[in-house]
Amino acid sequence: MHLPAAQAQQTAVQLMAKKANMQATVSGINDAFYWAAAICIAGIVLSFFLRDVRKDKKAANDLLALPDPESPKIEA
Repeated sequence: MHLPAAQAQQTAVQLMAKKANMQATVSGINDAFYWAAAICIAGIVLSFFLRDVRKDKKAANDLLALPDPESPKIEA
C-alpha cells in the first residue's frame, strides 16, 4: 500500500480489530439464535403436558351431580 511501516502497522491493527469485532458480533447473534431455539423447543415439549381446565371442570361437575329425585326415571 506504499505506506510507512508505522502507518501500515496501525492500518493492519485497525483492520484486524474490525474483523474481530465483526466475528464477535456474528458469533453472538448465532448464540442468541441457539438459545432461542432451545427455549422454544423446551416450551413445545412442556406444552404437551398442559391440560384443558374446562374439560376437567365439566367432568368434575358431571361426577358430583346427583340425579334429581323428583325427575321421572327412564327405563329401557
